[in-house]
Amino acid sequence: MEPSASADCYNARASGAGSLLEGAPVTRIGSTSLDAVERLLVGLCRRDAGAVVATADLAQLSRKSFRNGLVVLASRHHVAGLMLVALQRHPGWGEIPSAIADDLLRPGAGGEAPGRGAPLGDGVRPSDRVRSFDALLSGAQRKDLEIERVLGRLQAEGLEPVVLKGPALRRTVYAHPVERHYSDFDLLFPVEHVDPAIEVVSAAGYAFPFSPEKLQGYRQLHFHVVLRQPRHFRAEIHWGLSRSRSPFQLDPKAFLRRSVKAPPTHAMPMRIPCPEHLLLHMAHENLRDSFSRFSRIVDVDRIVASTPDLDWDYSVSQARDGGLESLLALSLELSRELLATAVPPHVLASLRPGAATRMHLRLMQPAPALIRWWLRDVGAAGSLQFWLSAGLRRRARLLLRLLGGMQSAEGWIFRESDQAPPTAREALAAGLKSGARLASHHAALYWNGLREMTSAFRLRR
Repeated sequence: MEPSASADCYNARASGAGSLLEGAPVTRIGSTSLDAVERLLVGLCRRDAGAVVATADLAQLSRKSFRNGLVVLASRHHVAGLMLVALQRHPGWGEIPSAIADDLLRPGAGGEAPGRGAPLGDGVRPSDRVRSFDALLSGAQRKDLEIERVLGRLQAEGLEPVVLKGPALRRTVYAHPVERHYSDFDLLFPVEHVDPAIEVVSAAGYAFPFSPEKLQGYRQLHFHVVLRQPRHFRAEIHWGLSRSRSPFQLDPKAFLRRSVKAPPTHAMPMRIPCPEHLLLHMAHENLRDSFSRFSRIVDVDRIVASTPDLDWDYSVSQARDGGLESLLALSLELSRELLATAVPPHVLASLRPGAATRMHLRLMQPAPALIRWWLRDVGAAGSLQFWLSAGLRRRARLLLRLLGGMQSAEGWIFRESDQAPPTAREALAAGLKSGARLASHHAALYWNGLREMTSAFRLRR
């Protein structure tokens, strides 16, 4: 795999004449308009942003409210660095007044930064805050140096993990350090190497931040242990890639077996998943994020674009084995429609979800839902998991676990506190509450769908 900027791996293709912003992006699984800020962000995240975003579209940046909205939205979706690099590469960047350009690159330098002081609602975390281009660059460089230090310690002890997600993608499919944000180091080991790896990383200054009881919970119920370092670095020591009872499964042994050496762009050698597994992993991460982080869709686009010889048959086969076919289909469909990813038609045809799933995904409107974080609600997230599960048996198991409170009973280990497991009664009550939210979400979906059908019928008359 080579960086996506390579001309050998990508032939730019603009979608029709004129500006991308003349029409709203759509998906075949639910279509609707995006607003001007959202359309510009999507356009700038395309590999051919210079061709599809017209210079005239950048004139909207003269409005302070528009700039703030764009920067905050990009930060929320972890594509702020990618967007700023795309802007600086755009043919129209030189025509942007210097004061406006400086405000984009250094938001808040002359006053309060957009979004600062706002409540951390809707899943927004302090790490999602708006940062300057220089801060993004220095942060990326510090993380690159730190993961090389950790890998060096591990390799000195004969331990060589497969580096997952952000660092692997940063090394292979993105050209500039700030284009791929990542907050932690996900390191996959064979099961027998997990305990020695925890010892080595702990000796490098990392520690499990919670109680011994929570550590035991991670080992029993999850697929990695999180270790933190005082300077805000975080390492996740993986022995798996999905919870054992999840209807969506990734094969860690296959990831280890088919891993490859990353291009030697840094001093420290690094093993990463093969492109086919990177693609499946990012599709799986979309579900873990409830399809609320646009950067995951950008990852899908860059992986496909940078791997012209991608083995689609293997990816489809692995997706079917793990119950990921509908999940992969939605990820690829969104990537194709929003970012013009070149997905072979036969691949989408082979992954095509059933009629009931397609109907519910259309009602969920996945394109605007992704950009606007509509699917992070408990009911919406549960509905998404249910309809993307492959087959009645997986859906039945998922529903029983939800209503029986088993998901809630396991969720305590992820809360940022030393909270103990809930009692059986508390878990059951939480499960029934989640079931009520799921039912309420479906009722709202059907009601909105009925209203849209009625409105369309009236217009045709």
